[in-house]
Amino acid sequence: MAKKDKPNSPPTGLFARSKELLGLAAKMGQKELSSRVSSLVADNPQVGKSLAKLQTQLTQAQMLVDSLSHLRGAAMKAGQMLSIEAADYLPPEVIKILSKLHDSSETMAFEDVSKILEKELGADTLTTLSSLTETPIASASIGQVHKAQYDGQEIALKIQFPGVDKSLESDVYLLKKIANAFVKIQGKDIQLDDLFEEFIDILKQEVDYLKEASHMTRYREMLASDPRYVIPIAIPNLTTSRVLGMTYESGMRPQDWLDSSPSDEERDFFARAFLDLYVSEFYRHGFVQTDANFGNFLIRPREKQLVLLDFGAMKVFDEDFRNQYRTLLKLIQTGNDEEIFQFAVEIGMLDSRESKECQKAFGDMLRLSVAPFEGEGTAFDFGSSEYSTQMNEKSMKFTRLIRYSPPPKNILFLHRKLSGLFRLLQSMKVKITLQEYWENFVSV
Repeated sequence: MAKKDKPNSPPTGLFARSKELLGLAAKMGQKELSSRVSSLVADNPQVGKSLAKLQTQLTQAQMLVDSLSHLRGAAMKAGQMLSIEAADYLPPEVIKILSKLHDSSETMAFEDVSKILEKELGADTLTTLSSLTETPIASASIGQVHKAQYDGQEIALKIQFPGVDKSLESDVYLLKKIANAFVKIQGKDIQLDDLFEEFIDILKQEVDYLKEASHMTRYREMLASDPRYVIPIAIPNLTTSRVLGMTYESGMRPQDWLDSSPSDEERDFFARAFLDLYVSEFYRHGFVQTDANFGNFLIRPREKQLVLLDFGAMKVFDEDFRNQYRTLLKLIQTGNDEEIFQFAVEIGMLDSRESKECQKAFGDMLRLSVAPFEGEGTAFDFGSSEYSTQMNEKSMKFTRLIRYSPPPKNILFLHRKLSGLFRLLQSMKVKITLQEYWENFVSV
């Protein structure tokens, strides 16, 4: 029997959540039908149809955001991912509205937090905690974090919202149906099944805090020889599949650090720390934390250390794939459009049915993407908007020409990491030479 939810709280029972998402889909269908009728009676059929189509997209997207913000959990997290990973496949107006999900999150009442801790850790263990903060120090779509004292040390407790793990697959399945409808509106023959399979794989990791604890330990061991990086230590006695206890690590939020007007030398140091981290993760170890957003880092300027947080969204890339990726990078510099396209088809990045014009746009986009790493001795200015503008133009042109190729499953979350890294460096407004990193990319 489905769990009865408190008034105004996100539904946790499977039936209740399915009912809400199915109700959303029904409303969207009604809006679609309404727009078709409107377009038939418009004075100018072509203009009327276009305007009605746009209005439908905006209305549907807003309904999606409103519903996901309330549902929270896996549905909201998948919606957030959709706004980033499917940005090239959905109408830009829809993406703009979906992006609001990144600023939308509710928190649990403290009484609910206490109940979850007692259920997961046991009453005896709960008595060993002290100074548990009533207000979370961080909150996201899947859980929230509270600070406490345990065994004479400051700790952080990550507590998962109720029912997230149980609703995951049904939430994502229904979102896939809605997203596929948006793609069809764009006139593209693209299936997003692989994209949502990746979402499910990552989300299953993110809702299993025992797995995240093991990721954290593996990541600490991977970077143990580099004093620039600090990773929390998981506390087994305080960790279950729905609660993650770890050492509390202090530091400045990246935006607060930037607001403190750090020196050029300081910016350069931390920019290289981020870049070196990526080289170590992907090219040396094949173990990548794929969510490079501001909330997953803290900065310790005095100690010259970067604190790394949140190890749910980890992705393993084997040596064969990393070698394929190196081959593609080399080909971008030396090959022609057809050679690049054929190799991309071979490794599952593109569909062979794409047009010649699409092939050229793909090659142009990739060449521009590696341009910052060319030009010996030339510093790349991450603070300049010129490169971003050019890259957006190339990407949008390629996107418009895609007709058959879904987001590439094997590199989806790797490029999520890269885009997040680029945004971080942009915000730091650093000017650094990147040629040495290219050598690491193609030869490590």
